[in-house]
Amino acid sequence: MNILMTNILDLAAGLGLYDLWAKHHLQGIHRMLIELADIGDGGQVLDVGCGTGIFASLLTETSKNIGVFGIDTGRRMIRISQRRARKNGHTISYTVGSATELPYAEGQFDVVFSCMVFHLLDPPEQESALKEICRVLKPGGKYVAAEFEEYPAGFLGRRTLRYPVSLTKKCGFHIDSEIRGPFVTKRRPTTYRVLVKPEIYG
Repeated sequence: MNILMTNILDLAAGLGLYDLWAKHHLQGIHRMLIELADIGDGGQVLDVGCGTGIFASLLTETSKNIGVFGIDTGRRMIRISQRRARKNGHTISYTVGSATELPYAEGQFDVVFSCMVFHLLDPPEQESALKEICRVLKPGGKYVAAEFEEYPAGFLGRRTLRYPVSLTKKCGFHIDSEIRGPFVTKRRPTTYRVLVKPEIYG
């Protein structure tokens, strides 16, 4: 992930701007992610690119007896997440780190989430992150993601964000479902994907 972008997002978090944007644009998306995951009681879940912990807190509030973990490259983001958890009485384990090198054991999680993360990664990082997410999932586990389906041409030097079928398979997943919408903004539709790690993996 671009260091400049990490610093910009971290600064926005420190000024409270990130939370204002997230609460306005992401609440519906967060609820859709939880609905698609169908977590149930128990289990371990990971939020990759957790930001200031809004989604991780929602996971704790809406799912029973689960272990919630969050990871983000922004140190300020993680500090804010930890403060949010303490304030709300939530037990959430937060770590500063990258999606391309997840500091977790193989097969640790039942569900991994990400929300608006992959457009911030270069193509080699996207592949590394998908492989790492697959590694830390249990066989049969789900990776549930919401991403911008398309940016205006030239935005941040990127055009269209997709998970090519070849890349998905290369990283060990099969696509369980893919749903379009709702929009984050009027011009930026969202695509939800549920990727599943096969029961027999490797």
